[in-house]
Amino acid sequence: MIVSRNPNRIEISKPNKWRKCKAIIKTFLEDYLVGSTLHGVKYVADPSPWKSLIWLCIMIASISFCAIFIKVQMNKLDESIITTTISSTAFPVWAIPFPAVTICNNIIVSKTGAKKFQIIL
Repeated sequence: MIVSRNPNRIEISKPNKWRKCKAIIKTFLEDYLVGSTLHGVKYVADPSPWKSLIWLCIMIASISFCAIFIKVQMNKLDESIITTTISSTAFPVWAIPFPAVTICNNIIVSKTGAKKFQIIL
């Protein structure tokens, strides 16, 4: 409730819906910013106005540069399309050289457990 500041006249009015909605959104936004795991977002909700303003400017600049970079790269992709062709489909699979694979097994197994497992198989 809001009380009028005029000493000759006392008015009591209910807060309007816009103020309630604004307060709810502000609380939700602050909770999100403080609890966010995105890098730098929690600093935007810092109590210090200068620190939060600097972080907000840094985040807006970073997002802007990222969007510009993506746009430039998309334009380059549109200008020079990459084409992949396969010269022959009659190539046997066994003729393709298989890359070297190293499997490092760090599981320690007891000898008696391995023998029991061998008997089961």
